[in-house]
Amino acid sequence: MNKFMRSLLIGMGASIFLIGGIAGIGIWVSSEPGAGTDVASVAKDSKRHTVRMRPQSVQIGGYSLKSKKKAQILLVSVEMRVTGSHNFVKVCQLMPRLVSSVNTVFANLVSQTDNARDAITKNVQGQLKYRFNKALGAPLIDDVRMIAYQDEKDVPGTTCPEET
Repeated sequence: MNKFMRSLLIGMGASIFLIGGIAGIGIWVSSEPGAGTDVASVAKDSKRHTVRMRPQSVQIGGYSLKSKKKAQILLVSVEMRVTGSHNFVKVCQLMPRLVSSVNTVFANLVSQTDNARDAITKNVQGQLKYRFNKALGAPLIDDVRMIAYQDEKDVPGTTCPEET
């Protein structure tokens, strides 16, 4: 039994050493700076860029307790102007945070006016700019423009890379 315990302890020690070494090498390799697009690796410039969100479908009506018209879906395109490619990359990376702001702000304004075209002209761009910058944690967005479309084929696509 004594030889068995000794060989068991040696085997366990060797296994722990081997697994710990593999895990340590894996952590070391993954912490190396990669060639991926990162906010810090993009050179800062002062050029103005347009970031266009993927077309968003906003449901208009159908949420209130009062009886209204049947809910309709409206496609919305949101363009943001940012200064510098580093801000362009950061806005593209954090784009999922901005989608809920569009639904919240725009749907509320449309429910008050009952007309999507009137809601867009009512300071929705200013409210979106404020909410986007708040969601991003810094004043990265200089200007916001929002356009509503009836037909899906008229809506322009996103300007962000597909991996974001």
